[in-house]
Amino acid sequence: MTEYILFSVIIATVAVLLLTKTNAGLVFLSLCAGNTLLQFADRNLSYINTKLQQNNLTSRFIVSHWLLKVIIVLVPVVIVLVLSKHYRSRSKWLIQILPAVATGVLGCLIIIPLLSASAQNSIASSSTWSLIQKYQIPIVALGLLIALADVIHSSRSGRPKHYNKSSE
Repeated sequence: MTEYILFSVIIATVAVLLLTKTNAGLVFLSLCAGNTLLQFADRNLSYINTKLQQNNLTSRFIVSHWLLKVIIVLVPVVIVLVLSKHYRSRSKWLIQILPAVATGVLGCLIIIPLLSASAQNSIASSSTWSLIQKYQIPIVALGLLIALADVIHSSRSGRPKHYNKSSE
């Protein structure tokens, strides 16, 4: 059952990126940026959560520590999704599949360890999750190369047709 959830998350990520025609390479890099932001903000999260509860900003709902972490990781992703929506034409959807899959897998690698202990335990028992964790370094490295190639390709394909390399 957990395998289906993992595959569903990856497929949903691919579907969202393809349907919104967003540059999947940029989304991959924004996910990396969100993870970096979390690493720097992690020390202060307990303080922020305490202040939110003291100021009754969370009186109607309780923000758990793991949910706050997930939100911090996903904020740059949402910003890039909103700002680069309809960035690609429909004819280039095939180019976006590899970076979109890489984004989905990286999202799983980053988000799942942030979830509650019970959710982590149920996912950790999965053979698919064990396989993803075993090969996480090559997966992330390959995903980064694909994302960078996608961003570079999209920036070069956006040049005017009269652009001439000799004019540089």
